[in-house]
Amino acid sequence: MIAVANRKEHIRESLLQGSLPANTHDTIFAVLAALLAISGVMLGLHVLRFLTKRGASKGNSGNLLFGALAAAALVYTPASVFEAGYGLLDENSRSLLQAAHTTVKDSVPGIDWAGAVMVASNGR
Repeated sequence: MIAVANRKEHIRESLLQGSLPANTHDTIFAVLAALLAISGVMLGLHVLRFLTKRGASKGNSGNLLFGALAAAALVYTPASVFEAGYGLLDENSRSLLQAAHTTVKDSVPGIDWAGAVMVASNGR
């Protein structure tokens, strides 16, 4: 939700580079706006449910809200924080992450991982 709402111009440029006819771009933005509105309403309903219910009757709303807050925090976290966290890892943890990276890189050949960019990171 955050990435779509904050990167309207990026989406517009991407659509202009694509092969879709120009008259469908407005439809795509209308559908995205409707999906954002529905997501906002559903998130609001979960907040209302979390605040008004007690105990186990809150259901999964608390977990969903926690996940949404964690995702928002990750989206707005600067890259320097991730780099500093990686610097705090000991040698065993770094080697574990490096082995996982190598395994993924070897299992999916043909992808330039150096050029991969997280599109939901708002360019940070």
